[in-house]
Amino acid sequence: MTDSKALQTILTKKPLFDTVGQVYTQLHPCTNTVIKHHTDTFYTEEEIPYYFIDSIPCNGKAVHDTIKGKIKYIDTGYHSIDTIVDNQQIKILESEIAFDNVKLGELTGQIIAKDKQIGDEHHRGNDWALRFWLLLLGIVIAIVLMIIKPKL
Repeated sequence: MTDSKALQTILTKKPLFDTVGQVYTQLHPCTNTVIKHHTDTFYTEEEIPYYFIDSIPCNGKAVHDTIKGKIKYIDTGYHSIDTIVDNQQIKILESEIAFDNVKLGELTGQIIAKDKQIGDEHHRGNDWALRFWLLLLGIVIAIVLMIIKPKL
C-alpha cells in the first residue's frame, strides 16, 4: 500500500483515525502549563497649545494681549500580557527542526563529497594537460633537432 493510499484510508475511517490520534497525543502530550508574563512600558509625550487673551485698560482704551504657549504633557502606562505557551506545538516544531537538521547534515555531506569529486577531476584534468604540453614540447624539440641536425 502506498503512503498516500494509507493516508487516505486513515483519514476516511474513523476508528483508524482515532487510533492514530491517540498514539499522536501520547507522543506529543498537550501540557499548556507554562504562562509567560510580559510587562511593557510606554511613554506618550504631547504638547498641548493654549491661548490666553487678556484685556488691560490703558488711557481709557482696552488693550488686548494674547499669550500663546504650549503645555508639555507626559503620560506613562503599562501593558501586562499573559501568554499561555503551547508545549505540544513547541515539541512538534522542535522535532521538525531536528528532522530538518538531519536532512541538512546529509545534504552538507553530499555537497562535501561532490566538492571532493570536483577537486579530484580538476587534478586529473591537470595531469592530462601536463602530459599534453610535455608531448607537444617533445614534438617541437624533435622537429627542431631534425632541422638543425642535417645542417651540422
